[in-house]
Order: sequence, then C-alpha cells, then structure tokens
Amino acid sequence: MWRIVMWEGDRGRIFRPAASAAFLSALFLSLLCGLFYNVWKYDVERIVREEGSFHGKISGKFGDKELEWIQNFGGVSKTRVGEGTGETTLVELWFYPPGRVYEDLPKLAERLEIGQEKVTFHSSLLSRYLVPDPKNPSSVREMAILLLVPLLACISLILIIHHAFAVSMSGKVRQLGILSGIGAIRSQILGWLWLEAGAVCLKPVAAGFGLGMVACWGIMRGLDAYLRGLFPERQPLNFGYHPLVFAFSMGLILVTIAISAWLPARKLSRMTPLEAMRQRTDEKWKGRRKKSGGIFLEQFFGVEGKLAARGIDAEGRAFRTGSISLFVSFFLFAMVMNGAAMSDLSVRMTYFEKYQDSWDVMAQVREAGLEDFQKEEELREISGVTDVCIYQKAQAVTMVKGEEISEALLSAGGMGYATDREAQPVDGGWMVRAPLIILDDKSFRSYCEQIGVVGNLRGAVVLNRIQDLSKGNFRSRPLIPYLKGEEDKTVLTEAGSREKSVEIPVAAWTHTPPALREEYGTADHYELVHFLSASLWREIEEEIGGAEDNLWIRLLLSERDSAETMERVSNEMEQILGDSYEIQVENRIQDQMEHERAMDGLKAILGGFCGLLGLMGIANVWANAMGFVQSRRRELAQYLSIGMAPGQMWKIFSLEVLVLAVRPLALGILLSALGTMILLKVGALDFHDFRSVMPAGTIFAFGSVLLAAVVLAYFWGAAKLMKGGVAEALRDDG
Repeated sequence: MWRIVMWEGDRGRIFRPAASAAFLSALFLSLLCGLFYNVWKYDVERIVREEGSFHGKISGKFGDKELEWIQNFGGVSKTRVGEGTGETTLVELWFYPPGRVYEDLPKLAERLEIGQEKVTFHSSLLSRYLVPDPKNPSSVREMAILLLVPLLACISLILIIHHAFAVSMSGKVRQLGILSGIGAIRSQILGWLWLEAGAVCLKPVAAGFGLGMVACWGIMRGLDAYLRGLFPERQPLNFGYHPLVFAFSMGLILVTIAISAWLPARKLSRMTPLEAMRQRTDEKWKGRRKKSGGIFLEQFFGVEGKLAARGIDAEGRAFRTGSISLFVSFFLFAMVMNGAAMSDLSVRMTYFEKYQDSWDVMAQVREAGLEDFQKEEELREISGVTDVCIYQKAQAVTMVKGEEISEALLSAGGMGYATDREAQPVDGGWMVRAPLIILDDKSFRSYCEQIGVVGNLRGAVVLNRIQDLSKGNFRSRPLIPYLKGEEDKTVLTEAGSREKSVEIPVAAWTHTPPALREEYGTADHYELVHFLSASLWREIEEEIGGAEDNLWIRLLLSERDSAETMERVSNEMEQILGDSYEIQVENRIQDQMEHERAMDGLKAILGGFCGLLGLMGIANVWANAMGFVQSRRRELAQYLSIGMAPGQMWKIFSLEVLVLAVRPLALGILLSALGTMILLKVGALDFHDFRSVMPAGTIFAFGSVLLAAVVLAYFWGAAKLMKGGVAEALRDDG
C-alpha cells in the first residue's frame, strides 16, 4: 500500500539527492575505513614480524612448577618459553584482554619474587591496541591521532547523508500533512518513510560499499607495488577487510538513513495538518537576521548582492558540510605538504649536512665483536678507501661529583635541568649514563693524534661537552664544558645491577669527537661519552659488560661525491664480509636518494588522503547541487515573475559560488599559514630556509582543483534550474 500512498512517480525526483549522497558516502566510507584498517593491520604485522606478538616478557630461574603456575595465572591466555642466557629462562606471555598486562605482569613478578627489571612490556604492540603504558600515557597518542582523522571524516560523510535527506524530506512535509489530514497516524507515516528511504537508498549503499572495497583493494595493490620499488626487502602490504569494519561502517550508514527519515515525522508531530499542508519553501527565510557577509554583498553588488546573500543564508546549511570538508581537506593538504617539506629540511640539516664529512660507507655487522673480527686489513686495502674505523658500543654509568662540574655549566644552571632518568641523585653527586664507543686500536691512535694526544691504548678519551640548556633551542644551543677536566682517572660502573665498577686512566678530556655517524648528548643531555681502545675494552669487559652484539664499520673515500665509487666500494665490502658475517651496508649518497624517494612516497600517500577528503567535500557539493532544482525552483520563479533577467540570475549565482567556494579555501590558507608558522617555531627552523623548499605551487594547484570542482557543481545545478519556466516552477509541489 505504501507505494500507492507515497506516489511512485514522485519518489525518484524527491529522493534522488539522498540516494546520490548515500552512494557517495558509502563509497568513501568503505574506502576510508578499509584504508585505515589496512594501514593499522600492516603496522601490527610489521611489529609482530620484527619484535614478536607477545604482550610481555619475564625472565628468571623457572622450573616446571613455576612455568605451570605462570600459565595458570589469572589473565594469562598463552605462554611460550624462549631462549634465555645461562640458567635464566625467558617466558613470553599473552593476556586477555591485552590491557591487563600492565596490571597483572608486575603482580606475577612480585609473586615469583622477581625484580621489576626482569619484566618487559611490548609497548609498541600494545599501543596499537590503544592500551596505554601507565608510565608513558602518551604512548597511544599517535594511534589516537590516527583514529581521530578517519573519525572526523566519518562524521563528515554522515552529515552529507543527513543534509541530503534534510533537503529531500523538506519537500515531503506538505505531502505528509495531507496524509495526516486524512487519518494517517505518526507510526504509519514513519513506516512509510523508512520503507521508501530503504527502497531508494539500499541499492546505492550496497553499490557504494562494493565499489569502495574494490577501490581500497586497488589502492593497496598500487601502494604495495610502489613501496616495493623503493624498498624491495620490506614486508608486503596485504589487503584485508575485517567483518567488524564492514559492520561498523554499514551500520553507521543505515542508522543515519533511519534517523534522517524519522526527522520529518518528528517535525510533523509538532504541526497541525493544516500547517503542514500550507508549508512553503520561502518560509526558510523567516526570522533570519542579516549577517555581515550579506551587508557586504548588498553594499557592493546592489540588489543581486542582497539576493545572493539571502540565497547563501538559506542554502548555507545544505552546503555547510561540503564547505567544512573542503576547508579540512585544503587545510590538511597544506599542512601535510608544508610539514613534509619541513621534515625533509630538518633531516637534511640535522643528518645529511651534519654528518656528510663523517661517513661515506657504513656497515652493521650483526652478532660480532671487535675481539673476533678478522677482516680489518682487507677493508683497508679496498681501492679508493682513505680511512677505516671499526667500533662497537657499550653502556655503563659513572658518577659526576658536585666539585667536578665546570664553572660554565654551573652558570648555566648546573644539573638543575636534569631529570631523574638523566641524572640520578646519589650521595656526593649524580649517576649519569656513560656510553662507551670502543674503537679498533689503529683508529683510536689516529683519533688521539687528531686531538693532539699521545696515543695511550690503556686510557680513555672523555667527551667533555654539554649543551647550554638555558640558551637558544636544540638547533642553536652553544656547547660548553661539562666537567673541569682535572681528573686523571674515571670510574665506570655496570649499567644494569651497578654492582661492579672499574677504574681506568683518562688519556684526555676533549670537545672533539671522532668522525663517526653518531649523536652525543641529544637524547640524554647529561651523558658522559667515553672513547676506548679495543685493547682497553678487552681488559675491562668482564667487569662491566654491557656491550652491544653489533659491530659498526665506517669508511671514508677519496671520491666523496661519486655514487659509482660508493656503490663499488659497498659491493666489495659485501663480498669481503658477506660469507663470514650477517651484514647490512649503506652508503651516504644512496641513503639520501632513498630518503628523497621515501619523502616523495609519504607526500603522495598523505596527499592522496587529503585529496580523498577533498573528494568528499566535492561529492557533498554535487549531492546538494542535485537537490538544487527542488529546493530553489519557487525562489527562481518569484525572481523571474517580477521581471529579473537571466543575466541578473547568473550574477546572483556567481556571487553565491564566490562566497561558498572561496570562503573555506581562504580560511584554509589563513589557518595553514598560522599552523606552518607554529611548526616552524616548534621545529626551530628559519623561515628563509623553509621558503626555498615550500611547496606553494602544489598547494595552489590543489586549491585550484577544489575551487574549479565546486564552481562546476554549483553552476551545473544553476543551469539545470534555469531551464525550467515560471509556470512549471510555480506549479504546486504536491
């Protein structure tokens, strides 16, 4: 019966904008949710592959009884015994739900009488499940921000459907009033509206979701091929679409359609049948106050400006979501492009330019130490190599006494800026980290000659400098002496238990580190770096330990700007070391080229996402343009009936589109400029340096495309509106 009551011939005309909006929203929502789910899935798979899937680890001396007790501990869903060291057993644990790990694992360690230093949380994986680390609540910040973006986009898409239904349903209030007048009750009207909305929108929604999933699959395949060309060894990007993602996005669309169809019935319940039957489109202007924009248009463009302001005010709600989407997409695109340019500039300044004289070819040799490395002379004989440095890293701590602190550091605030992690207060001073850089004997002698010290293999060279934290920013802080440098001995303590210590001679206190691609005093401002020879390390290694399992090799070449020479040396290095060790070789020029390709890929991915947001805004504008004829046909008829020429009508439409299209872009330009200045301030970058890499042309092109699309959509609707005559426009909607 409802097909007869709701007039089959009228349904398509009234609901066409809503059906189009439902199709576009379903398409973009399916695509957006699919893309973000696959990005999240890829990140989780990467962490699992590189680090494991466990939620926490615990190590100790466990027998079968303890292992069984751990397995049965509350909250533990799975355990796996891994490889430990000596008599120590390493147990990997999974919890359900994962959020219990931060509460239950410390309790488990306490029951087993094991110190908290033997407990490890898999924070990187847990943060992907939005499980925050109690000691570092910001660990889930990146994931929360990542989820916030699609959430805002989903809200925008839902508003597109809602506003399209609002435009479509507004034309049915009078019709519903007639039905109410002949005895239809509210529940019947609501049922008719739901059935009609479902009949009109279910097929477009299903088609949109299917097309969105296909588009997501195509984008993921293309992205995987693109990244595989940049990074052949990276993990493949496999497409997936979880049923819960489908259920969430589809449910969101259907609930929005149901609520949007319910609103006219709710509105009708507040009106008498006579009021509903007398409903006219010109009532939407009643009670509206004149805004400043309307005053401006009236002052400069006369009657056409006043009518344009009236139209903008009346249709502003319908186009508001599109305007917001256009603003958000342009603002995010500008910020992403500027942010990527700033990131690229920062990396160039703090990495490539800073270390360009410190290395040409680097190799990381896994599971190796200086004591058993036998390929040093073969590396030095490679043609074109001018210097070879082989080094290993270790961790220790040392004590800084109050009387040892330099006058310059005392004037800059002393240890007052140090956190407890950087400098732990103890009796008579502070315990600070003492990173050890262990050089091969030949490189250590060469380094000592460089700083003017007689090479004593049994002495340590201490890097005696620290940033003046009271001045400037991290890019421009001056370096000042850390300690007075009067001591001829230094005490190194085991970094873990701090039970063992060793005293060694100090060969020199210096401000000049060796030419290595290493950072000192940045992550930890108060660390006191020691450079040791391999001979000295062999004497003290048993006492303090803490050496990393990897070995590093740095080569300097005679032809420092030749990519061919660096590639040849890298290949020869792999031939020398590849048969005996597991290595990873990189060269400076290739590293910079890969960085540039990665930045281009990042810009393409993020720019594509911003373009997707722009398409959402354009889709909203087009959806509203489809309802343009229905919502303003009587308004046009009124203007034409009083003798207004078509040229004047086009002037009105031109002023409207100028305001509706340019306003969000102008606001986006203003706020993106402000945001860029804030980022420059936070990143301590100079605007003159940034100006040389600012992507103004790309941003302008993106804004021009958005502007052209909006103008085309608006004038398409206006042209369709102008085709009708006065008699047709004034004909009763019912």
